[in-house]
Amino acid sequence: MFHLETGSFHDIESSLLIDLANAKKADPLAELLVLSPSGHLRTRLQQQLLKSQNAYLNLHILTPRALAERVMAGSSYTEPTISEPAFFYETIRWILSGESGEAIDLKLRRDFGLEGRTIPHGVPAALSATLKDLADSGMLAEAALQAAQEGFLGQEAPEASATLALYARMVGILETRGLRTSADLLRRAAGLVPKHPWIKAQKIIFLYGFYDLTGVQLDLILSLSSHPDARVYFPYETGNPEYIFAEKLLNDPAFQTKCRMPNPERRINSSIAIRQSALPTEVWSCSGSPDEIWLTAKEILRLQEKGVAFRDIAVITRRLDPYLAPLKDLFTSHRIPYHVSKGDPAGLHPLTKIIRGLLTFDEKNPLAATVKKDLESSPYIKNDVWSKRRLIQTTFAPNDIHTWSSHIQWTINVINESVRLPKDASEEETALLEAIQKSLQTLSVLDALGVKVSRERFLKSWEEKMDALQLPALPSNSGVQVLDVLEARGLSFKAVFLLGLNEKSFPRLIREDPFLSDKARTALASTLGVHLANKMDGYPEERMLFALMRASATEHLILLTQRSDEEGKTLIPSIYLQEHLRRTHGKPNRLSRAFPFKFKDPKLRLPPTDAAPKEVSYLMNRAGSSSEDLEALYAALGWKKDRFKTLLASQLELEKFQKGILSRDGLIISPELLRPALEAGFSPSAMEDLAECPYQYYAGHVLRLKVEDDPAPDGELTNKALGNIFHRILEVFYESTEGTDMEAACQVVFAEFTTSHPPIYPIAWKAAQTMIRQILMEFIKADNEENNESGYIPTYLEKRLEAFLPELTGKVDKVRFYGKPDRIDVKEGPEGKVVRVVDYKTGKARDFSGKLATQLIKGKYLQLPIYMGLAAQLGKVESASLRMVRPESEDAAPPPLTADFWQTPDAKTLAENVQGLIQIAKSGHFYIEPDTGDWGYCARCAFSRLCRKEHMRTRSRSEWDPVRRANQKRLGRTAEASPKKGKKSHA
Repeated sequence: MFHLETGSFHDIESSLLIDLANAKKADPLAELLVLSPSGHLRTRLQQQLLKSQNAYLNLHILTPRALAERVMAGSSYTEPTISEPAFFYETIRWILSGESGEAIDLKLRRDFGLEGRTIPHGVPAALSATLKDLADSGMLAEAALQAAQEGFLGQEAPEASATLALYARMVGILETRGLRTSADLLRRAAGLVPKHPWIKAQKIIFLYGFYDLTGVQLDLILSLSSHPDARVYFPYETGNPEYIFAEKLLNDPAFQTKCRMPNPERRINSSIAIRQSALPTEVWSCSGSPDEIWLTAKEILRLQEKGVAFRDIAVITRRLDPYLAPLKDLFTSHRIPYHVSKGDPAGLHPLTKIIRGLLTFDEKNPLAATVKKDLESSPYIKNDVWSKRRLIQTTFAPNDIHTWSSHIQWTINVINESVRLPKDASEEETALLEAIQKSLQTLSVLDALGVKVSRERFLKSWEEKMDALQLPALPSNSGVQVLDVLEARGLSFKAVFLLGLNEKSFPRLIREDPFLSDKARTALASTLGVHLANKMDGYPEERMLFALMRASATEHLILLTQRSDEEGKTLIPSIYLQEHLRRTHGKPNRLSRAFPFKFKDPKLRLPPTDAAPKEVSYLMNRAGSSSEDLEALYAALGWKKDRFKTLLASQLELEKFQKGILSRDGLIISPELLRPALEAGFSPSAMEDLAECPYQYYAGHVLRLKVEDDPAPDGELTNKALGNIFHRILEVFYESTEGTDMEAACQVVFAEFTTSHPPIYPIAWKAAQTMIRQILMEFIKADNEENNESGYIPTYLEKRLEAFLPELTGKVDKVRFYGKPDRIDVKEGPEGKVVRVVDYKTGKARDFSGKLATQLIKGKYLQLPIYMGLAAQLGKVESASLRMVRPESEDAAPPPLTADFWQTPDAKTLAENVQGLIQIAKSGHFYIEPDTGDWGYCARCAFSRLCRKEHMRTRSRSEWDPVRRANQKRLGRTAEASPKKGKKSHA
């Protein structure tokens, strides 16, 4: 039976250290085993024991994995344990590709909707994570399949069955090849522990810091309960709602029956709330992660001056990735030593890029000459690499089929013969080259799969490893410790900076498993008696982690949130921070975005001695220091004077105050740069871009910057992707001459989408299809009724039209307009064909208010007048209207634009505005017009990172630009008042 003791991490650590000291005092040579859940917690215990200066012979501090390996050493189990992620990714890819030709694999390919398609990037990794959850739960594959077949999963069975069948297939492949997973290692070790002589030799076993276990981990822990003196130190505070997540394990029947209740006399159980109330806590609101790190650096220097050692300070965040670059820049410039467990992405290093380019070089590629030139000029490439012999060796041969080891040896040979490090190579470069070659060697385990692959497939798999490779981080405990929250659990520091306290960051955004829903997980767990966690249970854990991070500070706690990102997009503070502020009746300090105001902030009181080199340069320039003093500073810093002067001149131009934009703001002088866009003409969206923000038109239509459009980020459809699906289904439905019904049209488009796009989460995709069907059934029913009543027949679908529109531009200026109206309906009238334009709107629109003519004058809904003008070549145009596809948006639709609009004064005003917008494009005067509100277009603009809208002087030059002011005056006009009763109405 376990002797159970609960309390905060601080309390149970103190209790554990006292018990260890007493045990060694009673018997200095006693064998003691301490089991901790993580390497960081193990290191923490070792450091605390060293501080005591006591001798701790025969003390073993292990993680569960290390314990399992110790127990399994010398056992009859000899199968190798596979932990390399690439092995599982490639096995899943091989199964779902159907390359084996086996019926089970072909069926799985169909079940996952991959028949006739390449397997999208990311799917094997996502499936591998799901299969790992199943293996870690201790679930037997055959039992899981049987549960699904017998209906225990209910409505979730169809989606779950494919995943469970894949799990069974993976288990079968591993067994036939004599391979085992890490879950197998722990499960087998659990069976050996009770009778293992080394375990019996331990006088006391201490289990410290566990509060969440997988099924196989729990089995291993419970196997230790038969030891005569096994003690559990469990992080849990009775009555504290922040520890609800830990109750799941504490109240687990399998765990409870192995525990004796805590001894009340030994429980300290000091409340976090009591300790936190006396802890000095600051809360700061910043703009972007660089500002968080900048403020953290300044505060660390202040603490260090007060006597707090760097090693006693921790910077903690939920995710380290967004902070790695600013950490390296700002901590280095402030001379703050630090250690971060995660290195920078290795893929961004020039050495990695050169090796990738070398290994994938293909003479037949159209860009081969450019790639070869880049390689030849690299200091990492040997001078004679392009001799005939070596060129043959390095040329990319995608169809070479070999074993994984053969490809690895070929790659290593190419690197050794072609790549060199400079004589003055840094430690980082040397370590990186070693890490790259080591990453290659780890792929040799894929030979166990027994499948030969092409060189192209091998290199893609290796490049996936390279994408995850990090620059080596040298271990250190002397500087500031930079940790993510999982690494920081149970640790303690004098000062803690907790960064990134924003929604979707901390707490992190949690979604259900795309391949195994929480309902299916619950059904499997209850039916089979395994410990399979639900994904949505992650939110209680997030709350507990926040409590643990607050408790990790003993003297100073600084909480930081971002009110906006670097581009100025508003961010929401973490719910945990909001609760903390309500509880303490506090308000966050606001860090200014502008650098001069940061140094003037009375709350910061920054001494000049804390300024980084760039800040010293800035302050000296602002103070009007002499050129001699400045040049002496640059020489001392090792800056190149000429390059700095060039950058300074550019900066001075950007910092000008003037009424009008500059060439760096979007003013184009050369007509040659404008000609392609002007000759192409104007679509309705281009005109609306000019009206909203001319810079948006400049980036998209003049520079023609490509926008990567992911229809399903994180596995769920965007509103834009949904809109495209709606439009395509309506097009297929109406263009069919064979009477295709709505369901058939849906099936066609759904199949098109899954073929041309990465698969989204099955649960989300199923829900999206159901929603699309329901909406379109209502829409088409109402649309057919209206068509029958009006006599119109949908005739032209997505038909491209081009024409000059003198009613908008005047008769002199020949400007081409073009566009593809969603639908043009036709009916026969007394004088011939009569047409109307129908443009679908599929989003959730805001309610329309005011006059349509006013909206047109302001540059909105311009597809209506432009499409009316373009449709005139097909017949007499009666109207153009927006048709809301979603029923809840019907009231948000503006009224139709009718033909009599062109006879009103408002049409003349509209034409003047269109001509003004065209003149802006012709003159190359592309100022910015930011709109950063919740409904503002900046939030959906693909180019919002380019325009410097948050730079005060750039924004000021644009606001005072005479062209902008004239255009805003034109666009600010409204429609004329409605005529008095009895007179003919305008639009």
